[in-house]
Amino acid sequence: TFEYDNYIYTVSGDEATIVSYINRPEHIDRQDSISIPEKFDGYTVVAIADKAFENVDYIKVITLPYTVQTIGDYAFQNCSDLECIYLSEGLISIGDFAFSGCGSLITASLPDSVETVGEYAFNSCYSLENISLSVSLKSLGDYVFSYCYQLKMITIDFENPYFTADNG
Repeated sequence: TFEYDNYIYTVSGDEATIVSYINRPEHIDRQDSISIPEKFDGYTVVAIADKAFENVDYIKVITLPYTVQTIGDYAFQNCSDLECIYLSEGLISIGDFAFSGCGSLITASLPDSVETVGEYAFNSCYSLENISLSVSLKSLGDYVFSYCYQLKMITIDFENPYFTADNG
């Protein structure tokens, strides 16, 4: 494992996977908004591992680069202050419980490249009001939006061959 700024990552070939985010109270670089870089020390960031940001409770905005293809299971679970996540084109899969318990998350838009969303991925996102599903989405896990009490709108791309909307 290696460290780059606040990230702990592993390497396979020329690719990096974020396995942890430094979340210690004494850490002086705590930020409420982060943009994950495309590369760490020359290695392309392609994945966010299982539980990598779990329980990081002070980040409000996260931006993922186009290089990230996979968000692991529980990757951002219980990031209670997370209000907005910018997912970039290039992301293919979102793991089980990936954003579960992100009670402050208000809106999410899946880029057209997303093909799978795991079970309970947005479970208990109490503030989630709307979400847009991608044209490429093939698989939506069970209970993806359970306990999303404020969810008013799910937008499905009309060209998606796997999902359709009833009544508008």
